[in-house]
Amino acid sequence: MKETVLVIEKIFRLLLYLVLIFFWSKLAYDLQFAFGPESARYWFPLRAVIAETAMALFLVCINIYVVVRLERQTGQFRITTLKKLLIVSAFLAGLLSCTDSENLMKFLDIYVFIPAAILLVIAWPAKTECLAIRYILMLLAAVLLLPNDTCENPPNWWWINNVGSSPLTYALPINVQLYMTMRSTNKFVVTATLVIVVLYHAGSIFHQWIGRY
Repeated sequence: MKETVLVIEKIFRLLLYLVLIFFWSKLAYDLQFAFGPESARYWFPLRAVIAETAMALFLVCINIYVVVRLERQTGQFRITTLKKLLIVSAFLAGLLSCTDSENLMKFLDIYVFIPAAILLVIAWPAKTECLAIRYILMLLAAVLLLPNDTCENPPNWWWINNVGSSPLTYALPINVQLYMTMRSTNKFVVTATLVIVVLYHAGSIFHQWIGRY
C-alpha cells in the first residue's frame, strides 16, 4: 500500500515540476517578446527584465536536473531545520512581494492557504517522514498555482490578457517547497535554493521599499 502511495506522490510531484518548468520558460519568453504596456518600463526597467529572466532560466535548469534525478530518489524523507527555514522564508517573501488581495482566489491564498502551508511546515516533526503533511503540502501547492493575480506587470501581462489572471505569484515558494520535500535533496539543490530564497527576499523588499523593480 505504501509503495502505491509513494508512486502516486512521485507522479504528482513530476506533474508539478513540469508545470513549473513551463511557467518559468514562458516567463523568460514573455519578458523578451510579450513585455506588456510601454508605460511599465518605468517601474519594471531593464535590470528587472535581466534579473527575472536569469532567475527563470536558472529555475528551469534546476527543475530539469531534479526531474532527471526523480527516479533515483529512494529511502525515507527527513525534514531538517534548514529545510523548514527555506520553505517558510520563501512563503513569507511571496507574501511580502504582493499583498493585494484583489480577488477571492488571491484572498484565500494570502489569508488561508499560505498560512496553512507555513503552519504545517513549522509543525512538521523533525526526523519524521509524515506522509500526511507531505501530501497536504502538495495539494496546497497545486491550489496556489491556480491563476490568482491580476496585477498588470510585465510577467503577468500575457496571462491576464489570455486567461484573466496569472499563476506566477507564488510559483517560486512552491518550487522551493518541492525542492525541500524531495526524498533525497543533495547539497547542490539546497545551496541553489538558499541563493534563490535570499535573492527573492532582496527583490521583494526592494519592490516594497522603492515601489518598483
